[in-house]
Amino acid sequence: MKNVYDRVALLDDKGEAIITLPDWFEALNRASRFQLTQIGAFMPLYMADEIPGNRFRIAGGIPDEKVSWQVTGSRLFSDSRCGSAPRTCRRAASRF
Repeated sequence: MKNVYDRVALLDDKGEAIITLPDWFEALNRASRFQLTQIGAFMPLYMADEIPGNRFRIAGGIPDEKVSWQVTGSRLFSDSRCGSAPRTCRRAASRF
């Protein structure tokens, strides 16, 4: 199961943005994937830092331009195997 996080960020005067993900991101996800899309101008964007402490940094942009970003993570504890009813999931979890 995949979790998807996305937003649009405004780059600062250095052409960078620091993105803060939810507090639970690292605990809930593994194998993160990133996508960056420039808005308004071509920019050689890149990931300057990779999610230490539920944050990452985008760099290589033009000051005051926008960047659309998306992060996906594979959920560590997929409850999709538990069925759709919460009671079923609690029963399945109690077996472990």
